Amino acid sequence: MTDITDAPSGTPVPGDAIPFVRTVNGVDQLLKFDGLYIDKSGILRVKNAEGFAATNVTGNYIIAQDDAASILISADDSDITYTVPNLLPGSRVTIIQGGAGKITFSAGEGITLHSGTGASGFTVQQWSPCELLWLGNGNVLMTGALA
Repeated sequence: MTDITDAPSGTPVPGDAIPFVRTVNGVDQLLKFDGLYIDKSGILRVKNAEGFAATNVTGNYIIAQDDAASILISADDSDITYTVPNLLPGSRVTIIQGGAGKITFSAGEGITLHSGTGASGFTVQQWSPCELLWLGNGNVLMTGALA
């Protein structure tokens, strides 16, 4: 029988890969998950260690899996639509209305948009922030400054 014990290896440092020790039959094996990083506020992230600069987006946009853990800023002065497709559960995208044009969120195929406030899914005004969280089974939670 193989005895396996997993444990963190020390305290993660912002920007470093997550160190992890797996002990198999009494032998420690250091593992690193290079796709995971701790940001400066101590939050586990899945992008890169260099940071999470905002991405400027213009016009109508379809959110993609590559946008997970990103900040998208729209500086459009006319109203636009972001289509919300099915991403992996746990994916999060922060979106900011940087211009005068409101952002309307449109559910992609098989997606149901939810809001704890009953918001129908558009930003309120310039500099309105919101976040989308993919819950799985086609459910996406919208939070933030939405109407």
